[in-house]
Amino acid sequence: MALIPKKKKSESLKNDSSGFDAQWKVYNDRQEFSLNVDGKDISARVAVELRENDDLLVFDYKTLTYFLLPKFNEVEENVLYGVNGQKALHGIAVIVYDDQKKCDVYLNGKEIGDNTKPFILHGDLIIWIDPESDYFYVILSEGYKNNMLIIPDKMNFPNDLLWTKYEDNTYKLYEKGKMIDGTSLNNAWNGSDAVVYQVERARWLYFPDFEHASLRIPYAAYKLDIDSEKLWSRTSEKNYILIEKGRNIVNDVTSANIIGNNSLLYVSHERTHYLLVNFINVPLYDLYTPVGVYSDSEAVWLKPAENKFQLFLRGDNISDNVSPKLMDGNLLLLDKSTRTIYACMNYNQQPLDDLQPAVLMDANQFM
Repeated sequence: MALIPKKKKSESLKNDSSGFDAQWKVYNDRQEFSLNVDGKDISARVAVELRENDDLLVFDYKTLTYFLLPKFNEVEENVLYGVNGQKALHGIAVIVYDDQKKCDVYLNGKEIGDNTKPFILHGDLIIWIDPESDYFYVILSEGYKNNMLIIPDKMNFPNDLLWTKYEDNTYKLYEKGKMIDGTSLNNAWNGSDAVVYQVERARWLYFPDFEHASLRIPYAAYKLDIDSEKLWSRTSEKNYILIEKGRNIVNDVTSANIIGNNSLLYVSHERTHYLLVNFINVPLYDLYTPVGVYSDSEAVWLKPAENKFQLFLRGDNISDNVSPKLMDGNLLLLDKSTRTIYACMNYNQQPLDDLQPAVLMDANQFM
């Protein structure tokens, strides 16, 4: 037996306990009740919560089963009423009301409204539940009535992000049940996938197969653990995309050349070269961070092997246009046509294939 908050007695309801999983009754001037399952009273081990509409929600910890006892303070005392239980493997139950405009969410028989973020998505109820760190959903179109007990399905998403697609390739993104302001999101295509950058959080997100996604269906968004404002991907044998904060900036690339297995890009307005490491071998549409090197001289160099060098000016290889001279540990590269010296500082100490800025020096003292 269990003690229940007492209310005034109202008109009794019609009773019928046959054909149900369990039978219940109130007694002792409505201060107690019993709930019999398989002939055993389990009321001493359950959690109870009396709702404002006078229904009593009961949760059996042992079997993870919910029971909803309707109009608890209106039924006749010492009369058995039937009720069916509903299994809730995650301990979650939902009761919708006010014509499905509102809902109460329960975890292990206790209301947890402060730890949930319910919202309606295309006619279905989606609920983020903090203690479970997951989304649950209820298909409202299945005809649930007001104050009906519902066991929602768990979505088993990998994190707290959810997106849904609309016409014209637009979308909405939710985090822990709250919609993220779309003005803070930039996105670019990577094959059929969408790469999204959230500006205010400086983080990358990934929507797999966005192009073929069905409209108005919830999908999981993936967080990319990348500390860079730029990403690149190989899209065909020789083609690529370069993405900055969620925007494709391929048109900003003024030069692109293959160097061994790598690809070297130059973005003139940044005075920066970007090395796409192992470009010719990586799988298509995998995302990587480029190696960016800024240079005031607009020139960079690398050491492909000991006693070798490669010099690039605005993305173009000009190694054959210069004469090398090692001086004080620095490799000086003289371009006689422009009377320019490009200094490869600390040449002997630099690792192989490590892109470095070249320093301009006055060539007149060497001419």
